[in-house]
Amino acid sequence: MHRKFTRPIGRARSRAAVPAVLLLVAGVFAGAVAASPSGAAPPSGGVQTTLVLSPPTTNNTTQLGAPTGAAPAVLAEKDQGGVAGSGTPILFDLSVLDGSELNKGTVVVLEPVKTDLVTSAGGTFTPSTFTVPTRGTSFPVSVTYSKANTDVVIKASLKKSTSIGPGFSASFDVVDTLEFANQGDQELATGFGADDCTSDSTARVCGFVILSKGIASARAAVSNGNDEAQFLAGLGNLYEAPATPATFVLRCDKTYCKGKGVTSYTAKISLQAEGEFIDSPACTTKGVLNTYSDPNDPRNHFCTDYVASHRDNAGDLLLEVLFDKDMRGTM
Repeated sequence: MHRKFTRPIGRARSRAAVPAVLLLVAGVFAGAVAASPSGAAPPSGGVQTTLVLSPPTTNNTTQLGAPTGAAPAVLAEKDQGGVAGSGTPILFDLSVLDGSELNKGTVVVLEPVKTDLVTSAGGTFTPSTFTVPTRGTSFPVSVTYSKANTDVVIKASLKKSTSIGPGFSASFDVVDTLEFANQGDQELATGFGADDCTSDSTARVCGFVILSKGIASARAAVSNGNDEAQFLAGLGNLYEAPATPATFVLRCDKTYCKGKGVTSYTAKISLQAEGEFIDSPACTTKGVLNTYSDPNDPRNHFCTDYVASHRDNAGDLLLEVLFDKDMRGTM
């Protein structure tokens, strides 16, 4: 299902705990001085207090009906077409650790860094600064981010003062594309997300879903980015056995998945926004999910239909994974 920047396939997403296809964040890193997501030492120099950022969130997952743990806390698309501010708003609250007030007009600089709190994450936030609108102790802030990336941390620091040290958010991912559909939309049955995952895509891996029975929730989402695809929606029991399962199509660009037959490649699947990927087993019967003795085995909910999997005319590899639960995947 969403927790681009190349990361080893099958590796768990390493960042703070999440609350949701695709995703992805918790914790306020603060102490006598602000603690960092990585545990790195805070700035030195006699600073007695710091800025504090609440866990970043987005407000676009409430109607997805995704299972617990499937949707990331931050389900965010990068700014599109190079237009600053065109991406998904990422929300957090800004305050000071000791509860002191910030004066009206105070300028806070917002920088994207990685979890070592030093390395630049390579993109930019829009806006890149926040000006305190009125004297107070806590302020809501909304930003967008310019590129797809994993483990992005917001560093907030005062532009003109060193009496309050910088604060750091929990880390989160930002994806290349994020598409939503409403219950009853025809594209759910014909290829939801397929417009962003074609032979023209330069991504190593992208994906889309085919939902012949639609969805049980009000909305569904598909995200692509960071060599992963994620699907999020409430499916109820629409696709549970003996119903026909839904299909998650993972496309691997021919540059990366070249030459070998389809059975030489393995889809990697997770039913959670965080954690290790699991190798998707081959479906033992075409069009039917496998059944394992342990009812809690996640492989009861997905398998790869190698009979239907194929290469398209452009030479890209398309693995068709049958499923009945929200998931994220790669290969």
